Parts: sequence; C-alpha cells; structure tokens
Amino acid sequence: MGTKKSRLEVVHLATFSYGYDNPWDSIFALMKSNSSIKEKIYEIRRKKGISQEKMAQMLGISDTSFRKLESGKTTLVSNRLWNIAKILEVSLEELMLEEDFNTGMTLADIERQKFQTEIESLKKENTILKQRILILTEKYDGYVKKVK
Repeated sequence: MGTKKSRLEVVHLATFSYGYDNPWDSIFALMKSNSSIKEKIYEIRRKKGISQEKMAQMLGISDTSFRKLESGKTTLVSNRLWNIAKILEVSLEELMLEEDFNTGMTLADIERQKFQTEIESLKKENTILKQRILILTEKYDGYVKKVK
C-alpha cells in the first residue's frame, strides 16, 4: 500500500514517469491528456457529499465555472488541481492516475510494477533465445561434421 506523496515527489515522479525535462510540463500534460481527472473529481466529490455549488464556493469560483471545469469544458490549471485535491482530502496522485485510486498504488508503485513486468518479459525472451542458440549450435555442429 502506497503512502501520500508531497507535491515535489509527485512532480518528480511524474517527470520521471513521462519523460519531460521540465517537471511542470509533465503535470500540465497529465492534466490535459487525462480526461479521467474530471471523472475522479466528480466521483470523489459525490462520495463525500459535496455539491458543485459548495465546491465552487470552497474554490472561490462561480458555480458555472466549476461546472465547466468538472465537465472538461475548461482547462484545469495546476493551482486549482492542488486546491481540489486538498478540499476532497485526496492526494494529487489519486486525481491524476488513470488507475483506480482505491488500489492505493503510488506512481512509484506503478512504475516499479511496469519495470518488473518488463524484466520478466525479457527473462522469458532470454530463455527462448538461449534455447534457439543451443538448437542452432547443434545444427551448425552437425553441418560442420557432414562437410568434413
């Protein structure tokens, strides 16, 4: 089970995970490309019993602005995302990750899992290649004996 990360850790992990030079570029790219953020905001807000009007009030914006934000008609800016996470009492990771936030996995957990899967895949491929080398070596040795 993962632990909550600081803003700096989330930015660093997002930069590492998505290969951006500038950490803020990675955050903005995630916010623009991840349509599930608005769905998570909606889902968490509803589970916590917070109305759109109350959420808008807590963010210091109009009801209409929040509705547009939650529906994806308005681009979500980083400061607003931090504030929403704070109000909903969730980590930034929970809002940004495409994975189910109920799993408790952090970006680091997910990256570690991806690496482990890739390593296992490469090990299997390596075993297959070793077997092919043995077969080809036997065929080659047999061919050389026939030629002599």
